[in-house]
Amino acid sequence: MKRVEKHDKYLGLATVAGRSKKEMLMELKERVRKKLNGWKEKTLSSAAREVLIKSVALAQLSYAMIVFRIPEGELEEIQRHIYNFWWGQRGSECRAHCVKREEMACPKEEGGMGFRELRDFNTAMLAKQLWNLYKKPD
Repeated sequence: MKRVEKHDKYLGLATVAGRSKKEMLMELKERVRKKLNGWKEKTLSSAAREVLIKSVALAQLSYAMIVFRIPEGELEEIQRHIYNFWWGQRGSECRAHCVKREEMACPKEEGGMGFRELRDFNTAMLAKQLWNLYKKPD
């Protein structure tokens, strides 16, 4: 097994988080925010924005959610950036929200858009890790 240094990174996260995850979470939020802001400059359809959110923005968060319980306040802030991007909001300007957040989080089979609630997704990813440890302890 390779020895890692304190400042090494794996999938964008520090290999040693230490006692405070605040700095690591700030980097993660900033990465997602930069991705979303970069896409805001382009004229994208709502379907294109949906695909970008689900395939790229949420992928940035997946590894962190498997490893850490991310505080709800941090997840709410990231979720707000994601929804504002989908609604086409730029910066501090206000735009009409044509779809409620609750409908966006509903599964597509129930008439929603199938976006994941980040809090629930984080809990599910951690539960999956525990299940894997229970089933395959070696």
